[in-house]
Amino acid sequence: MSSRMSVISEIAAVAVTAGYDADMVRAKARFWSCVNKIPGGCWEWTGGVEGGFGKFFFKKKTYRSHYIAWFFTHGVHPTEFLVHNCVNPKCVCPDHLRVSSHQEKMTDRKVRDRFGLQPKRATLTFEQAQEIRRDYNKTSYDLSIIADRYKVSRHVIYNIMRNKCYTHPHGHPPQTPSASPVV
Repeated sequence: MSSRMSVISEIAAVAVTAGYDADMVRAKARFWSCVNKIPGGCWEWTGGVEGGFGKFFFKKKTYRSHYIAWFFTHGVHPTEFLVHNCVNPKCVCPDHLRVSSHQEKMTDRKVRDRFGLQPKRATLTFEQAQEIRRDYNKTSYDLSIIADRYKVSRHVIYNIMRNKCYTHPHGHPPQTPSASPVV
């Protein structure tokens, strides 16, 4: 048994004698052992990741880690959806999470570009995409020629030319300041 697991078992044994649910105590200890708490910042999930978000196996089911952090902190499951106030999908800091409606979550995804304007498995950089746009506009190359040059598919070049991907340097669209009413 690993030293981490033996510590978790010891904590569970103490919890049982104090009247707590041992399985819940073990799950909490296992969960929080996979969190790197950065002072004054995000609490980074160091366990398994799927789709950019942390994942945690709990009660015979896999959950996103930020939902489990919310549950362990507040003692209840969120009534709707959770949205990160920070831009870190692996963050499990309860202070960086808020409950939102489906509509708010979809708006947040769009604003933060969680729909993937720069693909997760990106083989090109934003700068290369800009270069492709410049080259194509100057010379009107066939997409196949450009795709071969950058070792990507014609479909990727097509999406770059139609501004469907690689449209912002860090995968996030620029924030436009909201107009303030004139007083």
